[in-house]
Amino acid sequence: MVFFSVGITFRVHPSNIVEVNEVVTLQCALDPNPTPPVVVFFSYDFGKILCSLEPYNGVCKNASSSCVTRYNGSCSNETVFSMQVNVSWTWNGKSLSCNSLYSNSNTINLTVTVPVTSVTLTLNSTTVIAGQQINLTCTTSYCNPPADITWYKSSTDITSQSTYTRVALNGSVKTTSQLLNRVVKTDNGQDVFCTASNTPSLSVKSMVYTLTVLYKPEVISTTSSPYRIIEGHTAALECRVTAANPNSRITWAWYKIDNPGTVLHNGSKFTVPNIKRKMSGSYSCTASNSVGTSEAVDINIDIQYKPEVRSSASSPYRVIEGQTAVLGSTVTDANPNTSILWKWFKTDNLTDVLYNGSRFVIQNIMRDRSGSYSCTASNSVGTSEAVDAYLDVQYKPEIIHKPSTLVNENEKVILTRTIDSNPSADVLWYSGKLLLLSQLSVKNATFTIEKASCTDTTNFTLVASNKVQRNVTALVELIVNCKPMVDNKKINLGVTGNTGLNFSIMVIAYPEPQYELEYENGTRNDEFIESITKHAVNYYTINFHHKTLRECDYGTYHLMIRNSYGLSTVKVNIFKQRKPDNPRNIRVTCEGTRATVQWISSFNGGDRQTFNVFALNGHQGGNRSIQIPDMGENKTHRAYVQNLQPSMTYVFYVSAQNNHGFSISDIISCITSKEISHSQTGAIAGGVAGTLVLIMIVVVTVFLVHKRYTYHITFKKRKSEEVNEADKDTSPYSNLTEQQQGNVEKNMYDELKGNESARNYEAVLMKENFIKNCKRPNLMVMMAKEIHSNEPMKPLQSSMDNFTMMKATEE
Repeated sequence: MVFFSVGITFRVHPSNIVEVNEVVTLQCALDPNPTPPVVVFFSYDFGKILCSLEPYNGVCKNASSSCVTRYNGSCSNETVFSMQVNVSWTWNGKSLSCNSLYSNSNTINLTVTVPVTSVTLTLNSTTVIAGQQINLTCTTSYCNPPADITWYKSSTDITSQSTYTRVALNGSVKTTSQLLNRVVKTDNGQDVFCTASNTPSLSVKSMVYTLTVLYKPEVISTTSSPYRIIEGHTAALECRVTAANPNSRITWAWYKIDNPGTVLHNGSKFTVPNIKRKMSGSYSCTASNSVGTSEAVDINIDIQYKPEVRSSASSPYRVIEGQTAVLGSTVTDANPNTSILWKWFKTDNLTDVLYNGSRFVIQNIMRDRSGSYSCTASNSVGTSEAVDAYLDVQYKPEIIHKPSTLVNENEKVILTRTIDSNPSADVLWYSGKLLLLSQLSVKNATFTIEKASCTDTTNFTLVASNKVQRNVTALVELIVNCKPMVDNKKINLGVTGNTGLNFSIMVIAYPEPQYELEYENGTRNDEFIESITKHAVNYYTINFHHKTLRECDYGTYHLMIRNSYGLSTVKVNIFKQRKPDNPRNIRVTCEGTRATVQWISSFNGGDRQTFNVFALNGHQGGNRSIQIPDMGENKTHRAYVQNLQPSMTYVFYVSAQNNHGFSISDIISCITSKEISHSQTGAIAGGVAGTLVLIMIVVVTVFLVHKRYTYHITFKKRKSEEVNEADKDTSPYSNLTEQQQGNVEKNMYDELKGNESARNYEAVLMKENFIKNCKRPNLMVMMAKEIHSNEPMKPLQSSMDNFTMMKATEE
């Protein structure tokens, strides 16, 4: 290669790239006619003199011996100079040039190639466990250019897995390559080596090593997974080693995946006799050698068994007759749990399949379908145990009809009825609205009468209820054989003049009675028309009619009523009507400003009677109630008088009247309680106290000697100049309307005294002496029908100012 410079040129022959120890010629050429003196210097590395040549007649003068002998320096003429150099590897990279005294040549860099002579492979061990890394190193000798290292595993180039480093020394380079390789089991027996080359024609190879790779066993299962087996059979699981190094002293282990700490078996075959479903699951087997334990091989054991069934309906399953019953069952466990076949049947008839399906629906269910039902479920393994459900069809009570019960009076009777119901019925026995007996949860209802009486003949009402329906009723008829019974064995019939007569009597008897109406002497009065009306099985009305009564028809009769069980006689007294008998047993109780009047009614004289209650004091006149109806002979009646003056003496009596006259009771007096009065009340009390006068007694005597008397009460109203209009508006007594005589008013003070032995009563006319402008409270009279009546009392009003009693007159 030649590089030219002006005036001087430096060349290297044959090339500036040489092999080590190769001889090259260094030449320096001057332009023609160089300027003397001519001296050429060969130098390296920019100024270091290698050799100097000075020509002289074709030879070099003044040259050092090394230039002549070592480098074979030549000065063939004054323009061309040369020298020869045996190039060592240390010349690599040197910069060579020449120069004269007047100019410098070009510079040429010398490249010395050093062939690689060796490559050395080192490794920690040729025996390695699979999965571990092996560290391989190849190192070349110093060379130039640097050598390339190639790695081989057997015939496979694995250089891409390597890395390298280079170290330069005196122009030569040492290359070190490192290979880190994770060994696998397939590397076992493989040769490992490297080669190095820095020239195309030269390559060196390292020593070859054979790898021994150790690895844990590889295992496969010879049993299919999932491994299906029927519960109770013997399961056989097996594994085998397909590869291992070393392949000796293999240790086996079987365990359940969810419990790897418990080894179930050591051996390649695992047998489980009488396997149970709880052993279902995944099992693993492993094999171990000195290197380690194999990957686990899993086998899923699928233990199959017949279904287990549970009823989804409660037992007993209660449903009301006519409704829809739904019996359901579910599979709680089964393997396989597909293609389930259901069967429903009556427990007592297993061969008759009623339905196929998990829900057995019975529309409009009837009571005869009550009972125990069973269902089963089947899969490919077998049929489940039957599950029972009791179907309880509930229905309303039905009272089974029976004929009437016929007993004799005074006998013990037990009334029974069968109640067909589900659930059992609660029953109530009634006589009319009267509850006689209650019985809970019965199939047979009974009612006992220890001693039957004639009045026990009736249709008892039996009421049966359960939760399906309430108040199912039936009549239970009891008939008691008995002699005739009447409510009253003495009848008084008062009539007026020669009129007709109708009367009747109610009779309880069974069987139907016969009857006869006779005079006391046993003769009959054929003028009476007789009839009998049947109202119930033992209840009759005997009717008598006489068109026109004559004098000879009056008197006492015997009505004889009989049947096959006895005779009852009623005394009938027919007479002309008269005035009532006196009310009796009058009692008065004063409580504060209120009084309670009580009496007992007497015979009404054969005509409808009414009562009036009178309350009188000596200052403000009298007061009487509206007519109080009679509620029957010997009945207790009661009336209430309110708003009386405090600390005042009052007299009370009761009159009884009918169309033929009146009679009065004894006269009773009482004093009202003292009251803390206000200013106005005190003024009234003082005025009344100052005007009391002597009571004048007028006696009206009434004679009752086999004649009819009619008492007329007339009233005279007189005006009192002493009472102003304001006093009239605020009368001290409430207004009481008298039904027969009309409204009358009177201001007076009365006091009545009675002669009890003679039953003569005197009306006491009080002297009028009212106080002007005093205000008097209203007097209200309240009545009650009977002493035990619960009906509310009603105020009765009637005005009796300016009251005067006239004497009785005889018709």
